[in-house]
Amino acid sequence: MATALDARVLVLSKSWIPIDTTTVFEALKKVMTERARIVAADYSLYGMDEWIDNWGDAKKIAELAEEKIIHAVNFNMAIPEVIVTTEYNGFFMKKAKLSRNAIFARDNYECQYCGKHYKKDQMNIDHIIPRSKGGKTIWTNLVLSCISCNCKKGNMLLEDVGMKLRRKPFQPHWSMVKNKKAYNNIPKSWEEFLGKLYWDISLTD
Repeated sequence: MATALDARVLVLSKSWIPIDTTTVFEALKKVMTERARIVAADYSLYGMDEWIDNWGDAKKIAELAEEKIIHAVNFNMAIPEVIVTTEYNGFFMKKAKLSRNAIFARDNYECQYCGKHYKKDQMNIDHIIPRSKGGKTIWTNLVLSCISCNCKKGNMLLEDVGMKLRRKPFQPHWSMVKNKKAYNNIPKSWEEFLGKLYWDISLTD
């Protein structure tokens, strides 16, 4: 059974650039060993002792949802949602692994030709430029298609059958497809950090 210690925490580099996510348990280990500090809602930084003291007010704790509270013998505290490292100041962009599940996550179970949503077993993954015409199995040439649109397009190019894509396919950031449930329920505290970097990625081939 998942606990508060299993919740996801956004990890920032020293330059406050998102670089990964981890569990609350692993995040607290980093904070306790001074390899990271907790970022509060007002962007204040806290070490472990300071964070515990900050949540010493029972009234503040009572305002939190139970799944956001860590109960210890001598104290209660809110789980951290964002931490910033004190060591790593580089930048890396993980690449999402190209897979069927990743395509479904990116395209949100929506046919990229007609725009309708379908169940997983009612959809295919279509090569925009068919393999028989030199199309490659890459992010920018793969889209979800309902069976009806897939049959209509067949082994043809879009312009030959009068069809258009609803949006240009792209290679998503790893966080977009790593955990679809998490992607649909991003903590508010993550939004400013993730907004430009994760969801406004340039669509390039």
